Amino acid sequence: MVGTFGHEQRQAIKLPTYTDGDVTLEVNYQGLGLLLKHLLGAVSSSQIASSLAYTHTFTPATALPTGLSLEVDRDKASYVYTGSKLNQLALSQARNEPLQAVFSTIGYGEVEDTATAETFPTQALVIPDHFTVELNDTGVSILDWAMTINNGLSGAERHDLGSGTIKEPVRVNKQVISGSFTAEFDDTEIYALFAARAASKLELLYDGDTALYTIDSGQVYSLHLTLPTIFYQAGQKPVSGMGPIIQSFQFQAVYDVDNDTHALSIALVNSDTGY
Repeated sequence: MVGTFGHEQRQAIKLPTYTDGDVTLEVNYQGLGLLLKHLLGAVSSSQIASSLAYTHTFTPATALPTGLSLEVDRDKASYVYTGSKLNQLALSQARNEPLQAVFSTIGYGEVEDTATAETFPTQALVIPDHFTVELNDTGVSILDWAMTINNGLSGAERHDLGSGTIKEPVRVNKQVISGSFTAEFDDTEIYALFAARAASKLELLYDGDTALYTIDSGQVYSLHLTLPTIFYQAGQKPVSGMGPIIQSFQFQAVYDVDNDTHALSIALVNSDTGY
């Protein structure tokens, strides 16, 4: 207030409540589908022959599903985060660990509740041993990869004057799918695509082995991420010291208007019947 030199007691203004945060996990073939549905929006499921295996194909949709609730048991109490949506997924694969995922959420509110009894899916981790990669339908070798799917949702800023809660999060920006990978510079194939500014098809493929990852009737767990059209945004092949030259690339996936092809589709094979 004018004329005072210190802080004064004034009536507090309560801002609308909302929640946000990250869920970090090692990716498992079983149980992953519900999160992918809420991340991308559309899913179709079909049984493989007469086996217990099902293929679930996830693609981007304009509107994301509603009704996702997340429960966190904090020992002394359990908290449920209602009305949540998935704003972002960050995936990363290193050579010595399972596929890592970080889901970023925006939610309506927090409710204290009695902890729900824990139930876990069958352990079937997505591991580097299962991985292959193809560029333009040709197998290549890479050292690691990372990808981010950002849904561009609004958060705390979307609420009415006088309201104590936020509105349903919706898209305020276009979905952006970007990523990177590194590889030894043992041939010029990948760098030539970057230098030519050529579009590429990128497929990140995980197929379980039959010894430990069989679902039924010879069908194995699998996770296939297909980006039909990517453009390279940056590329480097620095030389420093002894050892192989390591090249790195950054890319962005785009929607193919001419062929009406999504920027990303994810095919998951497991024993869940649907989402």
